[in-house]
Formats: sequence, structure tokens, C-alpha cells
Amino acid sequence: MKEEVYKFGPTGEMVGVLCSPAEAALAPIVVLPNAGLIHRIGPNRLHVQIARSLARLGITTLRFDFKGIGDSQNLEHAGNGGDLVAGTVQAMDFLARSTGADRFVFVGICSGAIASYHAAKQDSRIVGLGLLNPLGGNLVEAVAPLVAIETRRRYYAESAWRNTDSWRRFLGGKSDYAAFAKALLGTVKDTVSPPVAPDSLRMLTDDCHRLLNRGVRMLLVHSERGQEAEMMRHLELQRAGSHFTTHVIANSDHSFTPLRCQQELLEIIHAWMEPFRSNHERASGAARRLSAEVLNAPEGAQGPPSTD
Repeated sequence: MKEEVYKFGPTGEMVGVLCSPAEAALAPIVVLPNAGLIHRIGPNRLHVQIARSLARLGITTLRFDFKGIGDSQNLEHAGNGGDLVAGTVQAMDFLARSTGADRFVFVGICSGAIASYHAAKQDSRIVGLGLLNPLGGNLVEAVAPLVAIETRRRYYAESAWRNTDSWRRFLGGKSDYAAFAKALLGTVKDTVSPPVAPDSLRMLTDDCHRLLNRGVRMLLVHSERGQEAEMMRHLELQRAGSHFTTHVIANSDHSFTPLRCQQELLEIIHAWMEPFRSNHERASGAARRLSAEVLNAPEGAQGPPSTD
């Protein structure tokens, strides 16, 4: 395995680490964009773990920083949604020039998943989407009203009634009975007359179907009680077949902090990537080339070995 730092983008302002296996499988390159404003190593160094574990399977990865994040420059663009999508395209353009690759799989956490999702709608070179706890943009807008209802229902149905302290306060006259009555009436109302899914949710469903019909393989991994769980109940993608895979990681937080959850996530990604490999055939190590354009890019493009 070899890891090298590169600069790319129109003026060489973006920084990424290309992680190359000793023997490359015939598979798309996996791209790992930033999760929020976290450096390219990812939350809990998950991007490093994903990259190096995939390298052991013969899969090349690029983990990189969007403009204004981590080691990349141009701070005024940090967090701009359109700029994030443009950054994903620039990463693919760099990989196409430097390796000859024309198929890519994006695996993103949180906002990195959202940027990948929007990029996939625009760029047919993306053949796989790994969405790990995707939160942000129209995904949140699509599920926010439904999540509020589900959270309230779940609290009273699964937690409050089992809580002895809650019952002690309730029976001892120390509860907020007005708030309790309001919540109870709201729960009954939502059960009798469920709210209509917002237009943004229907648009999200249509977008996902278009990606699946194009042949994009999609993976959704979410925490047991994350908003994504409620989103899945309404997406109507159950008939998408093998191209759409979902996994729930129990007792995990948004960033998959527990080591057990990280290990489970890596195993899920490994299994999901298997169909992308071409019968485990190995490409020659000479297949990955560096073009003269990249070698002569601003500030040398190729930097020292990664210290991520």
C-alpha cells in the first residue's frame, strides 16, 4: 500500500491523499469527501480506516479536503453547497487525468454524503453511493416534520411509560400536565390522521429512483435512532432490489464513535464493494499512471507521503 499527497483543482488549491494498493483490483476508485468541516481523515479517523482497509482488498481511494477545509485553500468558499459539488467533480477530473479511471464510488458521512448524492445526480461517472448517516440539505427538509412526530411517539411509547421517575413525578403532582395533555392529543391526532409527506420527500424518492435506474448502486447506513431511519420508512425504495442496500448500526452515534460500530461499518462497506470488483481479477501495478499534466501541476501536485 502506498499513500501520496496531491494538490489538484484549477489552481492546485485542493489537497487529497491517494491510497493505492500493492495490487489493484479492477474496481472503481472510491472517493471520500469531508464530513462537515472535519479534516479529510474523517470523524474518528474513519476515512483513513476505510481507505487503508479497502487498499487491502485491492481498491484505490482518494480522501480529500474541499476548498476552505483542512489543508485546502480558499476559505471564503467553505460550506458553500454548490462549491462542494464542484469539488467532487474536480476530484474525479484529477483522478481521470492521473489514473485513467472513469468510474467512481463516493462514500460520504453526514454532509459528505449529501454532496456526493447531489454530484451523482449530475455526473454519470459516479456508479456507487455510500451514504453514511446523511444529514443536511433537502434530506433534512424532507423528513423533519415526520421525524418530530416519530420522536414524540417513540418517547412516550418506548421510554416514558417505563421510566419509574416519570411515573413518580406524574403521580406525585410534579409533572407538567398541560404539556403532557398537549403531547398526548398530538400523538393521537397524528395516529388518526398522519401528515402528508412533503414535496421534498417525494422529490427525493424520485431522484433516488432515477439514480437506481441509471445503474448506480446505493448504500444507506444509519444509526438505530437517526433521522435516516424515519426517512427510510417513507422513501418507498423497498422494491429497488439489490442496487439499494440499507444497514442499521445499533447503539451508534452519528459519527460511529464506538469501536464496535466502526468495525461493523467497515465490514458493511467491504461487503457492499464486492460486486464492484471484476471477479477479483488483478490489474497490473503499472495500470495506474501519472500524467505529465499532474506531475507539472501547480506546486508540484505530488507531495510527500501522507501522515494522516
